[in-house]
Amino acid sequence: MKTILTIVLVIAIFSYGNAQTKVKVYKTPAVETKATPNEAAYLVGSEDMPEYKLEIKTCSTEGQVVLSNGKKAPALSCFIIDKKEYIGGTLVYSKKRTEIIDIKMEPVGKDGARFVVIGKSFNMSFTLINGMILKVDGEEVVFHTKGKGAWKIKKKA
Repeated sequence: MKTILTIVLVIAIFSYGNAQTKVKVYKTPAVETKATPNEAAYLVGSEDMPEYKLEIKTCSTEGQVVLSNGKKAPALSCFIIDKKEYIGGTLVYSKKRTEIIDIKMEPVGKDGARFVVIGKSFNMSFTLINGMILKVDGEEVVFHTKGKGAWKIKKKA
């Protein structure tokens, strides 16, 4: 898997009159979205896994988590800010399922971050280097950790 997908893709960002930012990923077909000044745009999906098409999502930067090493990860901060929607929900990896009891981010080194979903019987995590968000779809989110594969979290019922 190309873990540096977001670096390889060319992203053009430009501002225009109504104080929004337009983000476009140039590939065939082009993927595009608009973000307000209080939102960050981020990529989900993978070119290597056709079942997870590339999309651009937005997330509010208000209440964004800043780790002790100064690292910010706006897309992952959304899950920390909204973790009450997932705590009590389900963490699914392969055929294993467990209830989610916490979601957090922790610093890794000088400028890294680890996203961790803590379950009653097992945890799943990834760093900004070995993992990615594959799909954000209403009630569930699919992640990928290199060497482990895809896993997901589902909101509590």
